[in-house]
Amino acid sequence: MIEENAINPKSKEIILNKLSKQERIHITSGKRKQTTQKIVITYLILSLGITVTYLILNGLNLKIALIFGVLAGLFFPLFQILKKVSDISVKGEHMMINQFNYPCKVTSMKSIKDVKTRKFMRFTCTSLSFNIDGNRQKIILLKKIRPDGSLPEVLINFIKDAA
Repeated sequence: MIEENAINPKSKEIILNKLSKQERIHITSGKRKQTTQKIVITYLILSLGITVTYLILNGLNLKIALIFGVLAGLFFPLFQILKKVSDISVKGEHMMINQFNYPCKVTSMKSIKDVKTRKFMRFTCTSLSFNIDGNRQKIILLKKIRPDGSLPEVLINFIKDAA
């Protein structure tokens, strides 16, 4: 666990209270679709901006086709990664996972194997791997950085230990 981003005592009390009452605790806000759309739109705007800048500076030629091909080639892996973006919530000892085009999955908090968080721009990108029916699966959680600086990784580990 990351010590400098510990959960404040008031939040701990609220989380423990919700866990004892079997209430749902939302780790992510349920806005993964909007966040994913913002990332894709930002990528497209940057791609078009780079292409238009190149067109203005060098004119239209064979290199433009190559640039469009490279940008399109980079878009598909990005889209595949964004399909793994999920929302999770916890109720008691169970974690509910909502993914882009898949039905809701429910698993135990004890099945979580690995949690890693990375920060970029105003977002945290948390990768979470867990076992479901003997298969190891990996999801990605995108979340804006909170003003208190707490990370989803710390919250998940705290709930896992408390459950």
